Amino acid sequence: MTTLAVSAYLNYANLQMAAEAFIRNEKTGILAASGQQLIDALIEGNKHASVFTEIAATEFAKQWEVVDQRSNTGTGFSGTLFRSKITDPSKGLVAGELVVSFRSTEFVDDHIRDNVATNTQEIFAKGWAFGQIADMEDWYKELASDPTRLGGQTFSVTGYSLGGHLATAFNLLRREELSQGPPTASLQQVVTFNGAGVGIVKPGHSLTSVLADFNTQRRDPAALKAALNLSDRLQPIYQQISQNLANGTWTASTARRELNLAYAGNEADIDTTPPSLPADAARLRSALDDIIAQQKQATYLTTISSEGKGKGKRPQEVLASAIQTQSLDYRLAVLLAGEHTKGKITIGDKPEPHASLTPLANQYDVVADTPWSLVANSQYHVGTDVRIAIEDQPNVRGGVVRDVLTSFGKMLVDGYGRSDFGDDHSLVLIVDSLSVQNTLLNLVPIGQRSTAQGLVSGRT
Repeated sequence: MTTLAVSAYLNYANLQMAAEAFIRNEKTGILAASGQQLIDALIEGNKHASVFTEIAATEFAKQWEVVDQRSNTGTGFSGTLFRSKITDPSKGLVAGELVVSFRSTEFVDDHIRDNVATNTQEIFAKGWAFGQIADMEDWYKELASDPTRLGGQTFSVTGYSLGGHLATAFNLLRREELSQGPPTASLQQVVTFNGAGVGIVKPGHSLTSVLADFNTQRRDPAALKAALNLSDRLQPIYQQISQNLANGTWTASTARRELNLAYAGNEADIDTTPPSLPADAARLRSALDDIIAQQKQATYLTTISSEGKGKGKRPQEVLASAIQTQSLDYRLAVLLAGEHTKGKITIGDKPEPHASLTPLANQYDVVADTPWSLVANSQYHVGTDVRIAIEDQPNVRGGVVRDVLTSFGKMLVDGYGRSDFGDDHSLVLIVDSLSVQNTLLNLVPIGQRSTAQGLVSGRT
């Protein structure tokens, strides 16, 4: 099995940790690209568990600078482009090296967009994070068209958790892109950390084509309506629901009730026994159900705190106007895209590779080798499996199997500040383990390190 050096995995893990931080201020738009501003941003991190110590942040700022960071979009997507400042063979650093890192789930402060809309309603239900992948592609096209950023250059990609799903999708899309001619930038390798896998695309479609249709439909009401192929009966109902949701006359709950009533004809029964609907109306009701589920979780967020029972910090409020995933057009576009895909959520070991997914030689999927690696073992993986031992820690949240099976959203509980994810998912523990391994290997003569790496990795 081919693999990278521990020092390379450590570099990529540190870059991923940095990408979790808010390096571009979401209010002012100012990028903390280097120096003390970058150090301060890394120390603050994601304002939860993914943070740097001052020493680690200072060392990172000596080695890397931030070229760009895409702040959270309306779907919750965020990515960061880094460039190496120095060449240091002992650390595996080459000046000018470019790395793109995709942020993971912000399971506290972006719960609605990341946990509910993306993880549960898209990846869990349909196999793919359509909205965040589409936003990722939009950002990548900007980077690849600019020679001062990625244009015409070679780069690598990392992703953790949800970011691992995005990184894998990115790699697959670049593979599909090769059939269209030379790329504008050259992808060297992809490294994921406890990354969620991907679903499949059904025969007759490609990930590229599914995303293209999704993008058009979420942005163009006429294209969406044409794709929905509404019956004569549903068309006026759909028009009324769209207008009344847009102007605020109706809530999603009201719209769903009116839809049910239009097909039931008996107001007394619809609240207890919703009517069976034809396929086009059922799709519309599913979209409304998803919006209502997001809104209920927004209410739930007001009841929890970091220390529990109202003590400590509250989750950051994201205004409904900034949550694109709650729009009816977006939800319908997701459901249409999902008709051409399929997910594969598993418990325990990773599923066998699907025949439609070709293994990618340039991808390494790093997994904390601890039982109940739920996210890291979910769906299909296409990279080389790289398992590392980590220090044993209590499985406080990441190992709550029943809750995860029910919904990823259950991971956010009252008292969330007392613990982050346990053994099976923490990026911090992966960085710690790789740091110890790298330190031990640095005590070994250079010519013997490749032989010693397997022993160190399995016993740390």
